[in-house]
Amino acid sequence: MKRDNDSLYAETCLLNIIKLFSMPVIIRELIIHATVKDVPVDTDNNESSSAFISAKEKEALVKECVEQVLEILEKRKENKAS
Repeated sequence: MKRDNDSLYAETCLLNIIKLFSMPVIIRELIIHATVKDVPVDTDNNESSSAFISAKEKEALVKECVEQVLEILEKRKENKAS
C-alpha cells in the first residue's frame, strides 16, 4: 500500500503528540500470588529419586521466604522512619 506524503506527515505528527503527552509509569510494588501444590515433576532420567520436595527442603524454603519477608518489612520500616 502506497502512502502519500500527507498521510505520512499526519501519522508522524500523531506519534509526536502521543510521545509528548505520554508519561512513564513507575511500579513501586508488585504483588504476586501463587498456589504451590505437590505435583510430581517429569524427569527424563531414570533415577530413583523422589519427584516431591522433601520435608527438609520445604523447611529450608519456608525459612528462606520468611527471612526475605522480614528483610523487606525492616527496609520498609527504615524508609518510613527517614
